[in-house]
Amino acid sequence: MSDEDLQGLSDRQLRAQRRRLAASLGRLEATLPGSLVRQGRRCSSRGCRCRRGELHGPYLYLALYAAGRKRTLYVPAALETVVDEHVGVTQRNQAALEQIAQHQRRAAAAAGAGVMAGVGGRRRGGGGGGQYGRGGAGRGSDR
Repeated sequence: MSDEDLQGLSDRQLRAQRRRLAASLGRLEATLPGSLVRQGRRCSSRGCRCRRGELHGPYLYLALYAAGRKRTLYVPAALETVVDEHVGVTQRNQAALEQIAQHQRRAAAAAGAGVMAGVGGRRRGGGGGGQYGRGGAGRGSDR
């Protein structure tokens, strides 16, 4: 649902739709982020057909980011259906979470200063208490 579609909804309708979306999140234990890709591979044999462009495969891989790096994991044919299901669950949940976030942004914008009271006046980069208190030695002076 786009931001334009959300404009016409009342607060009650927005809350009801957020609850429905939250309830639609399913099988969180089956979450498997990434995308499935099929790729041909080249082996290390000098005289193999793959050296002439006839690659082995295609084989199924799970492409994902882990520890800040792109990774591909081989998916055995016997697990293809299960992995595809888990990736699908993740994609559906991510879509629902994005819609919930749109609703939250819309609700915050509609509430305006009421919800955002005290937030807009803060300066960037800190200030506002926290573990180290306000101001403090060595942080520069706000006064």
